[in-house]
Amino acid sequence: MPLALALGTVTLAALAALAGAWRRREQARDGELEALRARLDELAARLDLAEQDAAEASAQAAVAEGLFLEKGIADPDEVEDLRRRLGGEGGTSRDGTDALH
Repeated sequence: MPLALALGTVTLAALAALAGAWRRREQARDGELEALRARLDELAARLDLAEQDAAEASAQAAVAEGLFLEKGIADPDEVEDLRRRLGGEGGTSRDGTDALH
């Protein structure tokens, strides 16, 4: 009987050690996951800001283009040619790919 009790105690201790190790790994993974979530939130916020900046720059460029055309500073044909070469507004770049993507 004492052998069975000792064997049971050793088994219980081994299971407790395994459970403790498993729990520590789980906590470490939880910490890593939380850090990744925070990084993802930061990147999402930066992307939103970059998209807002790009939209603002595009609007400013459209206003400037309109003003240059209205004042006769820019030639409409040259503006359209430049837009095609740079890939804007449905145009493509020199290699035939969409310049924005």
